[in-house]
Parts: sequence; structure tokens; C-alpha cells
Amino acid sequence: MLQREHAQLAKEFGADDPRVAEASRRVAANDRLVRVLGVEAVRAGTVLPAADESGWVLHGYVRDQKLQPQPNLTVALYDARGRWLEQFGHACTDERGYFKLVYEGADKASAGTSSAAADAAAAETAATIRIVNRQGETIYIDPAPTSFELGQVIYREILLREKVASCPPPSTSEIPTTPAPRSSRRPTRRGK
Repeated sequence: MLQREHAQLAKEFGADDPRVAEASRRVAANDRLVRVLGVEAVRAGTVLPAADESGWVLHGYVRDQKLQPQPNLTVALYDARGRWLEQFGHACTDERGYFKLVYEGADKASAGTSSAAADAAAAETAATIRIVNRQGETIYIDPAPTSFELGQVIYREILLREKVASCPPPSTSEIPTTPAPRSSRRPTRRGK
């Protein structure tokens, strides 16, 4: 209805008329509302996973800035040195952008052999969430590490930037052996 009103006003008064601009603003606001309601409907339909007392669950959604789901991305946990924490596996986003990463505890993962030390280490883990695309490029790194506790369920909504730039690491031959020169820019004083 708003789009028809906008088209009628533009036809009658021209694109530069203030009434047309106001109708454009209302159409854009309505479109945002529809997107947000769609996100809420998907979220409301998500079944809350349960975590075993010897494990934990990390789940949530990956969307772009327009709140569109981002399917077929890999979600994994990395340590402070940037190494993948393989013992926790990985998850893939589905067509809704949903992912669920489940750690079942050392006793279940090692086929019945209980390992309290492994469970304790998993409970004390602080890890960074990273998202990787099909080309193996890291497209998102969570700015703050996440701490996990046994029996915990953690929910995350991740919004990717509009345009993702690929930034591969340099090869060892490209790393300079001497320190880079310091910047010649001098700090400026405020108020002068």
C-alpha cells in the first residue's frame, strides 16, 4: 500500500516533492520493520538446545547488515594464538544462517572413557569465534573471547559487515627481517 502511494505521489507531484520524500522514508521504515519481524519469527521458531552437564552448546545466527541469513559458512573456535580448537569441532550455517556447535564432554567423545581433566580444561576454555567462507577465508573474528562453562548454552547473533575483504596472511618470504620505519606523523596538540 505504501509503495502504491509513493508511486502515485511521484507520478502526480514529481520525485523532488517533499510528500514523495516522506513517502519514501515511510516505505524504507516499513521495509526495515518487515525484515526485523522476519528475523524475530525465525528466532521464535528456534528450539533452544540443551547442554549436557559434561559439555556445552554454542548456537545462533549469522546474518548480513540487511539481516539476510548467511548459509554455508563454517563456525569454529580458535585459541589466542589463532589455532583452531579441533577438539570442539565446527558447525555450518544452514539456509536460515543458524549454527549449533555442541561439545559433549570428554567422557562421550572418547567412547565411554571418562576424562575429568579434559572436561575441566574445556570448562576453562576462552575461545574466539571465527567464521570462514567456502574459499577458506576468515570473514569474521569475534572481538572478545567467549568463556565456556560445562552445562552452559550460549546464544550469539553475528552480523557480518556489508562487504567482506579477504586478508590472507603473508608468506614467510614477505615478512621483513628488520623493523618497519616509524611513522613521521607527530601527535597534534588539542586546543592550539
